[in-house]
Amino acid sequence: MKIIFDELATEKIKSFGAVDLALDFNHTLSETNTEIDACAGGISRWRLVAVDKGTTPGTFDGKMESEFGSIYFQDWDTISNNFLIVDFRGKSNVDNKLVQN
Repeated sequence: MKIIFDELATEKIKSFGAVDLALDFNHTLSETNTEIDACAGGISRWRLVAVDKGTTPGTFDGKMESEFGSIYFQDWDTISNNFLIVDFRGKSNVDNKLVQN
């Protein structure tokens, strides 16, 4: 599987520099503990999250290729066509869930 970004998304992601990218639908990567019912609302809550290189949590055990390298996701997730792009680089308290791979 490969993900392809449009020009606007590509420019935004390029501006992040060297980061790891993760697709997150259940807010595993969140500044606050925001629980959602993934079955009821998760499909519309997809986000592409930029995290500092090497800090993607181990629960993001799936990956797909992109022009930016691997994009991680939780292997049991269902992929949707639409999602937000979120920047968590430099955040020290991202639910204390960021761990080194």
